[in-house]
Amino acid sequence: MKIDVLMATYNGEQTLAAVLDGYRKVMPPEQGWQLVIVDNASTDGTRSLIKSYENDLPITYLYEAKPGKNSALNTGIKSLQGDLVILTDDDAIPCPDLLVQYREVAESEVDVSIFSGKVMPDWRKEPPLWMVDSIPLTTAYSLNAGKHSEGSIPPTSVLGPNMAVRREIFERGFRFDESIGPCGSSYAMGSETEFCTRLHGHGYNCHFSERPCVSHIIRDYQVNGKWLLKRSFQNGRGAANRDLRNAPGEFRLLAGIPKHYIKHAAIRTGTVILSLFSFDKTKIFTSLWECSSALGRIYEALKLRGT
Repeated sequence: MKIDVLMATYNGEQTLAAVLDGYRKVMPPEQGWQLVIVDNASTDGTRSLIKSYENDLPITYLYEAKPGKNSALNTGIKSLQGDLVILTDDDAIPCPDLLVQYREVAESEVDVSIFSGKVMPDWRKEPPLWMVDSIPLTTAYSLNAGKHSEGSIPPTSVLGPNMAVRREIFERGFRFDESIGPCGSSYAMGSETEFCTRLHGHGYNCHFSERPCVSHIIRDYQVNGKWLLKRSFQNGRGAANRDLRNAPGEFRLLAGIPKHYIKHAAIRTGTVILSLFSFDKTKIFTSLWECSSALGRIYEALKLRGT
């Protein structure tokens, strides 16, 4: 089984060196592998950094000028050669046996087409305990260590830093939705969730194994309340995007916004006000996180109303 690793990068110079150093240490599968990196119009030293590793790694470098991670991934699909495609990020450092573990899982689970591996944190700045206790780390940082046992999982549990699909999925015409996912600093989250949910609707199953694992770099600026609340807002946008595009006629609307979104946001705003009187950092930030997500849903509903 030949394996491809596919990643998109935008101005990834700060983390990409550690990631590529990790791939220099991976055990290659017997039938070989290829690392497809799509530069999504980076303006830093990403291109020259990738080129500096070409003598050490089986890199295929591609360039995609259209902004958006999913646009870049769709460009990379055209250069795939392997039987199994590992999809990852430019801030996810592979464990040395990542490739061989995915091969073994894929060969043993012949009825499965979508795979998810373990994502552990690589904190570059230790987070305060109150912050860790305030938020769902899976949503905030795409971490899942200790959350699943080996076996079937729902498509919503597959995480972008460490997943794999059989290439036959792309050969059958499936592509990433370019209207969702990372694109600049403001976007609706949920790229991988949308993709895997769509595949699941066509009969493809998802399987989790903790054996193929990566360490997800969490940078200093990401251990920050403002960054996290923006992340929650983007997550709310992604949830609304899926709701309203998949079942647009199922909601009672007020000015184009589902009424339960408005009610939920009002309740969460009230919870924020009440939490301030507790003087408890964890309670306050949890309420802010939930309120930000609720407001993100309303924002996305308004945005989609005009389309």
